[in-house]
Amino acid sequence: MSLKCNLSLENYIIIYSIINRFASIEGYKYKLNYIGKKEKEQEKENVEFYKKFMLDFCKKVEEKTIEERLKDLFSVVGIDKMKFLIKLLLNKSIIEEKDLRDFINKNFAYFISGEMRNDEKAINAMNLVFEEVHNKRGVDFSEIKYLDRGGYKIVYLLETENDKVIIKMGSPRYVKKILYTSKALYPVFYREVNPEFEIEITEFAEDVYLTFEQAYQFYKKLRDKGIVFTDIHLFKDFEKVINLGRLTKPNCIHYLDEETGEPIYIDPRSVGFEFDPKYDEIEIQEVGTIVIRDLDFIYRDKNKNICWYTPNYTASIIFEERYQNEMKKKIIKSLMLKLKRLKVIKRLKLKLKRIKNKELKYGNRESATPRYGSGASSNREHVN
Repeated sequence: MSLKCNLSLENYIIIYSIINRFASIEGYKYKLNYIGKKEKEQEKENVEFYKKFMLDFCKKVEEKTIEERLKDLFSVVGIDKMKFLIKLLLNKSIIEEKDLRDFINKNFAYFISGEMRNDEKAINAMNLVFEEVHNKRGVDFSEIKYLDRGGYKIVYLLETENDKVIIKMGSPRYVKKILYTSKALYPVFYREVNPEFEIEITEFAEDVYLTFEQAYQFYKKLRDKGIVFTDIHLFKDFEKVINLGRLTKPNCIHYLDEETGEPIYIDPRSVGFEFDPKYDEIEIQEVGTIVIRDLDFIYRDKNKNICWYTPNYTASIIFEERYQNEMKKKIIKSLMLKLKRLKVIKRLKLKLKRIKNKELKYGNRESATPRYGSGASSNREHVN
């Protein structure tokens, strides 16, 4: 079925020019009346360059299909100006709204084609992923919203009446292999597209507001399992903890089997986790549980390359110092108990030794006492 769209060459050039903020030739001519002689010469050169550029550009565009022209506009505008492009296309009656949204959901990867180095294979592969998320979760990629910008990625929100999905796109994680912990928010999808760009899709987790002590107890539970999370941000005694969130769904991959309608649970190893039973067991956390929603800085405690920030930037280093002090006190207490036990054992041994000595003495007295039938007794009888 062909796309119902009348994106003519003229409309394409107009929209492309608006998106790229190209000044029109008329605009240049208007400007020439209000600038000096030297500037006029420069602007005339600009007009000539613009004419030549547009002629070459039009020849290339003429050869493209309507679908290719739309994809080109997607790649030029990017996600941030998607709403603006949709508005332009609808206002000029170039395409029906439903057809446009369907086309976006099938070709969303073109909005990030620059980040994927315009690699057609990578773009097509990601289009399949995005379309699958759209079909299985009912989310509309044309309604994507900017949510936040982290140290490595830009965070977007896809929202429906009953569902929310988070998409993170940007630089690869600082820690390449993520140590599995049941307290980490599962990615629905994760892929490093190239050395400079990766995509992660996760469930939505609500913001969490914690006291300093509550945040420390969360850190401590992980630390007791041999896991170090160095990216807890907390500056006051009760505020939003940026990298933690509260589950709105059980912590698993929420895909439904098309035939049975039952949930499909995906092994965390298949979405970028490194599982080691020494550190944690695979466990599905329930709604309301606090989890780590930014997985960049999770380490094993034996890792020699743990990245720590200054205390002014993150609370984790303060938590680690407190944890180490508590562990020292715990070790000292344990040693004192052992020493106490040793002293008790020593006293018991001395007591046991005394009891044995007493038994030995008592036994000697028994052997020295005359008994019936002994020689002494027979002598008495003889005297009698």
